[in-house]
Amino acid sequence: MIYPDQNGIGTLLIPNTVALIKNAPHPDEARKLIDYLLSPEVESRLSFSTSANIPLRRGVKKPPCVPELSSIKTMDVDFYKVAQDMEKSALFCRKLFAR
Repeated sequence: MIYPDQNGIGTLLIPNTVALIKNAPHPDEARKLIDYLLSPEVESRLSFSTSANIPLRRGVKKPPCVPELSSIKTMDVDFYKVAQDMEKSALFCRKLFAR
Protein backbone atom coordinates (compact mmCIF):
# COMPACT_ATOMS: atom_id res chain seq x y z
CA MET A 1 0.00 0.00 0.00
CA ILE A 2 1.28 3.44 -0.87
CA TYR A 3 0.07 6.41 1.17
CA PRO A 4 0.30 9.56 -0.99
CA ASP A 5 1.56 13.00 -0.02
CA GLN A 6 3.73 11.86 2.87
CA ASN A 7 5.98 14.85 2.15
CA GLY A 8 3.03 17.18 1.48
CA ILE A 9 -0.42 17.58 2.98
CA GLY A 10 -0.72 13.92 3.94
CA THR A 11 -3.09 11.09 3.08
CA LEU A 12 -6.84 11.49 3.42
CA LEU A 13 -8.01 8.88 5.92
CA ILE A 14 -11.74 8.61 6.51
CA PRO A 15 -12.66 6.91 9.79
CA ASN A 16 -15.45 4.36 10.01
CA THR A 17 -18.47 5.80 11.78
CA VAL A 18 -21.52 4.64 13.65
CA ALA A 19 -24.35 6.66 15.17
CA LEU A 20 -27.38 6.26 17.38
CA ILE A 21 -30.36 7.89 15.72
CA LYS A 22 -32.43 10.15 17.98
CA ASN A 23 -35.73 8.48 18.97
CA ALA A 24 -34.59 5.14 17.54
CA PRO A 25 -37.11 2.40 18.41
CA HIS A 26 -34.51 0.24 20.23
CA PRO A 27 -31.89 2.56 21.77
CA ASP A 28 -30.56 0.04 24.31
CA GLU A 29 -29.93 -2.57 21.62
CA ALA A 30 -28.38 0.14 19.42
CA ARG A 31 -25.97 1.10 22.23
CA LYS A 32 -24.95 -2.55 22.61
CA LEU A 33 -24.29 -2.78 18.87
CA ILE A 34 -22.26 0.44 18.95
CA ASP A 35 -20.21 -0.83 21.92
CA TYR A 36 -19.55 -4.06 20.03
CA LEU A 37 -18.57 -2.28 16.80
CA LEU A 38 -16.19 0.01 18.71
CA SER A 39 -14.52 -2.84 20.58
CA PRO A 40 -10.83 -3.70 20.14
CA GLU A 41 -11.89 -7.17 18.94
CA VAL A 42 -13.85 -5.76 15.99
CA GLU A 43 -11.08 -3.27 15.27
CA SER A 44 -8.66 -6.20 15.04
CA ARG A 45 -11.01 -8.23 12.84
CA LEU A 46 -11.34 -5.31 10.44
CA SER A 47 -7.56 -5.04 10.20
CA PHE A 48 -7.38 -8.73 9.19
CA SER A 49 -10.25 -8.36 6.68
CA THR A 50 -9.73 -7.74 2.97
CA SER A 51 -10.26 -4.02 3.61
CA ALA A 52 -7.22 -4.01 5.96
CA ASN A 53 -8.59 -1.22 8.17
CA ILE A 54 -5.93 0.59 10.19
CA PRO A 55 -6.67 0.31 13.92
CA LEU A 56 -6.97 3.61 15.77
CA ARG A 57 -6.03 2.08 19.12
CA ARG A 58 -2.45 1.20 19.87
CA GLY A 59 -1.82 -2.42 20.72
CA VAL A 60 -4.72 -3.86 18.71
CA LYS A 61 -3.66 -7.12 17.08
CA LYS A 62 -3.21 -6.60 13.32
CA PRO A 63 -1.35 -8.21 10.44
CA PRO A 64 2.17 -6.96 9.65
CA CYS A 65 0.98 -5.49 6.33
CA VAL A 66 -1.31 -3.02 8.13
CA PRO A 67 0.72 -0.02 9.33
CA GLU A 68 0.44 1.76 12.64
CA LEU A 69 -1.64 4.91 12.26
CA SER A 70 1.22 6.91 13.79
CA SER A 71 3.50 5.91 10.89
CA ILE A 72 1.32 7.69 8.31
CA LYS A 73 1.19 11.44 7.79
CA THR A 74 -2.54 12.11 7.64
CA MET A 75 -4.33 15.07 6.12
CA ASP A 76 -5.70 17.50 8.71
CA VAL A 77 -9.45 17.54 7.97
CA ASP A 78 -12.13 19.47 9.83
CA PHE A 79 -14.99 16.96 9.43
CA TYR A 80 -17.44 19.39 11.07
CA LYS A 81 -16.67 21.94 8.34
CA VAL A 82 -17.02 19.21 5.70
CA ALA A 83 -20.45 18.34 7.09
CA GLN A 84 -21.51 22.00 6.97
CA ASP A 85 -20.59 22.19 3.27
CA MET A 86 -21.97 18.77 2.30
CA GLU A 87 -25.29 19.95 0.83
CA LYS A 88 -23.62 22.69 -1.23
CA SER A 89 -20.98 20.22 -2.49
CA ALA A 90 -23.61 17.59 -3.37
CA LEU A 91 -25.55 20.15 -5.40
CA PHE A 92 -22.35 21.15 -7.23
CA CYS A 93 -21.57 17.50 -8.05
CA ARG A 94 -25.13 16.83 -9.27
CA LYS A 95 -24.95 19.83 -11.59
CA LEU A 96 -21.50 18.85 -12.86
CA PHE A 97 -21.94 15.08 -13.29
CA ALA A 98 -25.67 14.36 -13.62
CA ARG A 99 -26.35 15.58 -17.14
